[in-house]
Amino acid sequence: MFYEFKGCCQLSEISCGLPPDVLHAGSNVSGLTHGDTVVYQCEDGYELTGDNSVTCGVHGHWSLPPECVGKS
Repeated sequence: MFYEFKGCCQLSEISCGLPPDVLHAGSNVSGLTHGDTVVYQCEDGYELTGDNSVTCGVHGHWSLPPECVGKS
């Protein structure tokens, strides 16, 4: 687990905040701190491009989200 130093004697867990919204997708959020993963699933009629999940990184940012595009 990674922590961020906050002054003299305080550490706090690194948080990424809310995960990115993906249009036409639902998500399963397991947590919002470093190492946590959010898995996306597209709605009916849409297909996923890219990875189906994002991960909270050590610097407090989510990895790039997937996209759900209409099936042709």
